[in-house]
Amino acid sequence: MGLLDTITGLFTGDAPPPLPADKQNYIGNWQGETVRLSISPNGDVDYKQSIVEGSNTRNRSVTGPIKSFDGDSFNVGVLNTNTTFKVERAPQQTGDGWVMVLDGEELRRSPSSAI
Repeated sequence: MGLLDTITGLFTGDAPPPLPADKQNYIGNWQGETVRLSISPNGDVDYKQSIVEGSNTRNRSVTGPIKSFDGDSFNVGVLNTNTTFKVERAPQQTGDGWVMVLDGEELRRSPSSAI
């Protein structure tokens, strides 16, 4: 998707393309100790992280479409703003449900958000 397509999509309400067939297991609401991640079927991402350091809390949030995958990792961004999320372990089903490791943190998918 080029810059013109992105800008046009912002004004016309066009949705980003759906996730590739081999990345459908990423869809859902994921939660870890410090992270909440939501990935929609069309690739929209809502990421929130809260890290408590003593009496301070550091918050980070990223919202936008998945622009590309690099192996299991993915890039989220709008226009010139990009964030790369490193996936050390792709989503996989275990005896306790779906799990993935994102940026060093284990995330579990909410059963109610299964595909």
